[in-house]
Amino acid sequence: MHRVPPRLVSLHLNSSERVLAIEPRRTLLDALRHDLSLTGTKNVSDMGDCGACTVLVDGRAVYSCLTLAVDCDGKDVITIEGLPRGIEQDGDELALGALTTLSEIERHPAVIEQYGALAEAVGLAATTQLRNMATIGGNLLQWPRCWYFRSSAFDCWLKGGDVCHARDGENQQHALFAQSPCGGRSPVRRGVCAGGAECPRAAARQQR
Repeated sequence: MHRVPPRLVSLHLNSSERVLAIEPRRTLLDALRHDLSLTGTKNVSDMGDCGACTVLVDGRAVYSCLTLAVDCDGKDVITIEGLPRGIEQDGDELALGALTTLSEIERHPAVIEQYGALAEAVGLAATTQLRNMATIGGNLLQWPRCWYFRSSAFDCWLKGGDVCHARDGENQQHALFAQSPCGGRSPVRRGVCAGGAECPRAAARQQR
């Protein structure tokens, strides 16, 4: 059996330069988890359905389970370990890092003073234990957990189509449908963003 020799792959990974000798057939997910011990990138569906393996490659979100490591040679790769944490204030603006917990947002003096509605909202989310662990990136800004929405093969209602494919499709892990035109659910409800501003996706749906 012919063995394909490994190739040297250079990654600009989480602001550090890393060089790996890796077989061309191995995925970026395998390289991150097994060669670089970055286990925050998860292997769940191994088919690109769940999004647990998502990383940023040159600023674009990709499924690392479907991406070959050799195709990322010379590119900038950011995993969850490389995302920012904490709250920075620049004049009247606040920058919230993706790994900032809800408890940190709730207790931050600048958030309380300038964005009281946000501090109150995150203070009412879930339980104290969950708020201490839940992050704004992982728990508030994630995409709906629906494989029809995430798949490019389906033009579902939430993406501007006319039908929710989950109603008559694979829906055993979906929320109760009730009267909603969409069965997919996200931690962000009713398309309301921080400060009461309407999310662009929700506004687009209402204009249809």
